[in-house]
Amino acid sequence: MHLWHRDFDGTSVILCNDRLFGQTHSIAALDATSMKWLWSITEAPEGRLVPEVTAVWHGAVHGRTANGNVVLDARSGADRATPKLAPFLVNTCVGIENRGRSVTLMRSTG
Repeated sequence: MHLWHRDFDGTSVILCNDRLFGQTHSIAALDATSMKWLWSITEAPEGRLVPEVTAVWHGAVHGRTANGNVVLDARSGADRATPKLAPFLVNTCVGIENRGRSVTLMRSTG
């Protein structure tokens, strides 16, 4: 048994994922006020890929999959963008991605 990791987007959504040993098999979003279940993505053969969540900020879920980086809408789980980066730190202006020995910046989405 392992615990779920939780992130608050700073406005209205709590995002949970079951990251274990570097793999993510499920993510789910809850409304932060009512705790109502908003959406989830669970690993399934030939199903939608579950992104490895790298950051959550103001309505945007940033992450990466085997097919590339993605930004999901935190309230619906729908794809919003396919950015070049998957930032680990996001604020109102910038997202920061650590690429080993270098840091890359991008304009925030969300």
